[in-house]
Amino acid sequence: MCIRDSLYGMHNVGVCMSPLANNAHGTGYFDNPFPTFFRRGLRVSLCTDHPLLFHHSGEPLIEEYGSASKLYKMNGVDMCEVSRNSTLISAFSEARKRQWLGDKYADGPEGNQLELSNVPNQRIEFRFNSWADEVTICLLYTSPSPRDS
Repeated sequence: MCIRDSLYGMHNVGVCMSPLANNAHGTGYFDNPFPTFFRRGLRVSLCTDHPLLFHHSGEPLIEEYGSASKLYKMNGVDMCEVSRNSTLISAFSEARKRQWLGDKYADGPEGNQLELSNVPNQRIEFRFNSWADEVTICLLYTSPSPRDS
């Protein structure tokens, strides 16, 4: 994992990706970092890029999700997590996010409403605990020791 991935992951920076458009720009479907970023737990979402140029249907975002699902062998829970990520990093109002994700939406299992997100709490808890462990390790090894003072 490179430093960029760690920094994006530690700060929960959202990354919007469009594998179909990237393919047209020269990054092949299987060279696209989307599935790797997702497996590593980065907050990735799917988006469209110039839908009139790179998409072949009237629903370009659905096309991105369908293509990612098939190309990267993602199951329904994976796709729901990507969709939840998209909502979390979006510029939609807090009221709209609460409507879509629940009143207590946040990181961690306490902020997940399964009936709205369709992402099991075990998945959310695993992602949250992995993130917390990584942050703890980074802080532990980057904090100055008392003898450095």
